[in-house]
Amino acid sequence: MTSRWGAIKFALITRLGFLFAMIVSSALVPTFHAGDGVLTFDMRLDSRDEEMIKDYAGSGDCFCLKGHACDELIFTENIERSQTITRHSTLHPKCLVGPENHRDIQGSMKAKMYNLLLTPLTRWDAARFLTLAVDSRARYPSLFIDSINGECDIGQKMQGPNNTCQVPSDDVFTSSEQAHAFFPLFPHIIRYVALFLTQVVPPFFLPPTFEALIVLSGLTWNILCFIISALALQDLTHTLVRNSINQHNNSIKVDIELSVSNMTTVLYCLNPATVFFIACYSEATFSCFTFIGYAMFTRSLNSKRFGLIFGSTACWMLTSYTRSNGSLTSLFLFIHLCGALVNAYRSRRGASDAMMIMEKALQCFKAIIFNLMPIACIILPVIYHDQRGIEMHCNNTFKPHWCNIADKTFSLYGYVQDRHWNVGLFNYWTVQQLPNFLLAFPILSCGTVAVLIWIRKSWNCFEEKCCHRPSPVSPSNVLQWAFDALANMTLNGELKNEDVIHQVLFGQNMLAYYALLGGFTLLGLFVAHVQISTRMICSACPAIYWFMCTIIFDGNGKAKNVKGNTLIIYLFTFHVLSVILHVNFLPWT
Repeated sequence: MTSRWGAIKFALITRLGFLFAMIVSSALVPTFHAGDGVLTFDMRLDSRDEEMIKDYAGSGDCFCLKGHACDELIFTENIERSQTITRHSTLHPKCLVGPENHRDIQGSMKAKMYNLLLTPLTRWDAARFLTLAVDSRARYPSLFIDSINGECDIGQKMQGPNNTCQVPSDDVFTSSEQAHAFFPLFPHIIRYVALFLTQVVPPFFLPPTFEALIVLSGLTWNILCFIISALALQDLTHTLVRNSINQHNNSIKVDIELSVSNMTTVLYCLNPATVFFIACYSEATFSCFTFIGYAMFTRSLNSKRFGLIFGSTACWMLTSYTRSNGSLTSLFLFIHLCGALVNAYRSRRGASDAMMIMEKALQCFKAIIFNLMPIACIILPVIYHDQRGIEMHCNNTFKPHWCNIADKTFSLYGYVQDRHWNVGLFNYWTVQQLPNFLLAFPILSCGTVAVLIWIRKSWNCFEEKCCHRPSPVSPSNVLQWAFDALANMTLNGELKNEDVIHQVLFGQNMLAYYALLGGFTLLGLFVAHVQISTRMICSACPAIYWFMCTIIFDGNGKAKNVKGNTLIIYLFTFHVLSVILHVNFLPWT
């Protein structure tokens, strides 16, 4: 693989290979019952109840562009004119196919083929994303829907043994609160991709239900995003390595650039969380926007083109609207801001001239503006999503109890994670969670070791530059080292002809990337559900792949044996386990 086209082919081949393995696993291994509280997604390709069959006979099959959302009442601006029109009725305004084009979904060969192909992509959290893609109203409290239907007064819900309107308990908000934990960008995208496919692809080639089409659009979008993210990661790595080598060492062979960037892409395509980049999860979308943002930002440092900074900020805003931990990208920019301020201070240190002081102040002001504004923009989607969720729940007569404490500092997302998933500091540190800690141990170990190696190499550079001898780890030395590391972020230390790859991949200019890796590692270890650490780190942190490169290669680009084989065994083991466990509703989330 020596070109972008090679990266595209390898990414596509690995996607298709893993998809085939997931299909085989789903067909051969019995599907387990995940539990009563686990949401599942019905593509409606292999079963229908009697009412639906009767409706089919009465009005013909309808491919509804709202899927199972059409099973409920159709809401009009005038609630009094609402009428009961089910999903399969040709009276439905979203009906794409009328009775003259009747199709038997249950017995069609195409339905069976798509059921085999798409079922492995709908497990665990994928069911939540797909449900929200089909019916965005699932984010609203159910009692709000009942009041719109005209069945009950505002603040009441159909419930109880006599199915009467009653004032419900806080439990009725469980579904809408849990939906708030899944950010809306990915469901919106795959919904519009599905609608686009209905316009450009002949109906014969599409799945026979809209639910199945949503899953197919999720697969299509994820493959596209993964290929783009692989190209972005390759470009980011190539740019960073080229800058490090060319700045000081023209004698070092430039083919190291290709070796490292290509190996990074290969490792990304074979990462241990691959199954989540194929299934209808948001990992592929998240990594796509994240890596594009990094690639654009890195190029902007060299070219001084501010358009690339705005482009990277836009990408990271989309990242934050895809998953909440996308807001951690602001840490990346904050570190660059600190580096710019340290450099501005050091560049004019000791200057007494008024013009020099003004120039220093202007330099600091520019650094603050060009970093704080993007930081605010990156955090904004998370705040917007939180406020929107609060408005959905609290602008009604009957409200959940937390509306009374929902001030400006209240985080609905944090509340939902704590109440429904027990997410919090040390909350997951129980004996029952030991198996999940064992599953996360490899990636958390890699993240920890990578950060510690970078710190050690940075400290060694500090000692050689400032002290010319080993220095004690004292508070003053640590503080001086931290300022020195921030000041040298945009520079590259003098490279030696030995151990080049390790010097480059753990270079001073990698500070922000390893800091971000450290942040995600700490988040997975102490706060989040530890079993998501693998997919969280693999979709957000380029540094994890650079560290894996140093395991595969020795310092001069030659493949290692023992350590490299250990990494390969780890990747292969996780691939096999994920393909068997995740697609059959076994604990692999």
